[in-house]
Amino acid sequence: MKIIKCYNCDLILKAKTKQEMLNQLYLHYMSEHEKVILGADTTKKKLWMEKFNKDWSEAPKAE
Repeated sequence: MKIIKCYNCDLILKAKTKQEMLNQLYLHYMSEHEKVILGADTTKKKLWMEKFNKDWSEAPKAE
């Protein structure tokens, strides 16, 4: 299980797989940071995914 902090607040999320983490982040963003998702163009979304993929690969494991 890995840990990632939301890029827009202090929420800490834990997940076993990258897809599980993306699902949690999506639900969180749609409820708490909807404008971030809805206001992002294709370039911003691509950059976000690149950052997420890097962060996921380097994320610490949950204890």
